[in-house]
Order: sequence, then structure tokens, then C-alpha cells
Amino acid sequence: MINKLSKLVLKEIDLKFLMKISGSRHLLPLYHTVSDIGLPHIKNLYTTKNTTEFRNDLDFFLKNYKSVAIDELINQLKENNVREPIFNLTFDDGLKEIVEIIAPILLEKGVNATFFINSGFINNTSLFFRFKTSLLINKIKDKINSDNVIKQLKELLDGLSGETLTKKLLNITYNNKNILDKAGEILEVDFEEFLKTEPFVDDDDIQWLIDKGFTIGAHSIDHPLFSDITLDEQIRQAESSICVLNEKFEVAKNRLFAFPFSDNLVSDSFFKRINNEFPTYTFGTSGLNYDFEKLNFQRVPIENSSFGISELIKMYHLKFLLRKFQL
Repeated sequence: MINKLSKLVLKEIDLKFLMKISGSRHLLPLYHTVSDIGLPHIKNLYTTKNTTEFRNDLDFFLKNYKSVAIDELINQLKENNVREPIFNLTFDDGLKEIVEIIAPILLEKGVNATFFINSGFINNTSLFFRFKTSLLINKIKDKINSDNVIKQLKELLDGLSGETLTKKLLNITYNNKNILDKAGEILEVDFEEFLKTEPFVDDDDIQWLIDKGFTIGAHSIDHPLFSDITLDEQIRQAESSICVLNEKFEVAKNRLFAFPFSDNLVSDSFFKRINNEFPTYTFGTSGLNYDFEKLNFQRVPIENSSFGISELIKMYHLKFLLRKFQL
């Protein structure tokens, strides 16, 4: 009932009015992938847009904002001179669909985008630990009547938080991700075999994106939550992924880095060290917001919402206004 009421209220609010009173006229939408089929490594983690929904999103953005390259958006923000509503689409994790589905649609519609790539996943050399979790959850459903398998899994996951095996698996973090490999053995899930389906982009894919005019940024080596790792490891994850992409593809006109998961609780020390020699433009995921770090920009997550794109963006504006009022 509350959700329906919220949607009705948001529908009646004018977006241009919200932009005016919020003072925010830029947008960095965040996606991961787009697909018309259920992706086994993702479907237990978050919802994705299908191609029709994605095209509708793009039509909304193009109607209300001007598509610009990420460099232009950054420069306007740095100069505090956003002259008209502008946006740049961003995509995380370097999934294969960005080449097979997303980029062709963006080229068709003339939309700029930035793709943030994990250096450790390029060429499908390793699998993101959260994708392992989703594959394991799929297999649990197949093995639910196998008492021996379920017993072994319960023993392995004993002590982890969560009321069910699925929730326990979802609560596994980067720091204890080795449990997922043991669970894979119990459930007979072959992660190396799954990598042969090529869920990630390869070198040729990335070069193709660059040749088509898209921007490439770094997204860490293998996607840890930064608040779960030490400062030294944070720097290694960021610097190594930036360097690998620059060495392979010469993408460092500007050093771009999107935090995996979130930039919550990332310390000032990280930003001082990462910007020590060369300015690095970093990107969080906290919605429509301005950051205290002048080279850190916040993005608007689009997936996992029951709101339509218009209502969702208006909601982000309202949240932004509330934060300003509280300050």
C-alpha cells in the first residue's frame, strides 16, 4: 500500500522542478548487465533489466538529460558548472553482455557509457566469489532431497549467520570466500567449467569497446568490499587494476576507479594515497549525492527497484533534498 502510494505521489512530481530545488543536474546511473534470460551466476544476487526495460530507461534519460562522455561530466562537476542536465551510464564487473547486448543498443541510441572492469576477471581467468554463491544456490534447489549432501553442507556452513543454507551462503564475504570452493565440492559445482561459458569480457572485447568510443575504468582486481580489507590491500586492489588496464589498453587519459560494492567506510587515508602521484577519479554507489572527497563521485544504482525509472530518479532527488535539509 505504501509502495503504491509512493509511486502515485512520485508520478505527479515534476523532475525539472526537483532538479531546480535540489541543485543536482547530473546523473551517473549504475548497472551491471542486461539480459532477456535468467543468468545463473546472477539471478540469486540481484535483478537485471531486460532489453525492453533497458531501452525504456535510455529513452527516459535521453528525454531528460544530455548524454556526455565521463570526462566532460567530471570536468563540469569539478568546475561546479553543470550547464544543463547531463548523464553518463556506468556498468560494473565487465560482464559479457556489455558487448553482446548493451553496447550495440547504446551505439544505436548514441549514448555514452563507462565500463568498470575487474582486472582479475578479464579473459575469464577467475570467477567472482558472489557469482559462485549464486551458482551454489541454484544447485541447492536441485539437491534439496539429498539428505547426505545437505548434511555435509550444513556442517560446512555451521557457525555462519543466516537462518537457511541460502542465507548463510549469501553472508559469505571476501575474507572467507574459500568456503565457497568447499561447498562447490560438496554440491558438485565445477566453477572452472562454468568459466568456459565466458561470463566476462576478454581482451578483444575491451579493445572493441574502446574502438567504439566507450570509456574503460578499473573496478579492483577481484571485487572485495573495501571496508572488509586493510588499507594496504585497498591500495593494491585499486592500483593494480588501474595499471593492468593501462598497460593493456592505454586507457589512462584519466585514472578512473569504481569501488566494488560500495565506498562506505573508506578512509581519507585511501584517497590521499591513491591520489599521491596522479589524480584518480573514483566512484561510489550511494545514490544522488555530493561527496566530501572532491574527486569521488556518487552513482545511482538502477537495478533491484520496484519503481519505474522516472519514479526511481525522482525518489533519489527527494532523498538528496532530505539529506541537504538534515545538514
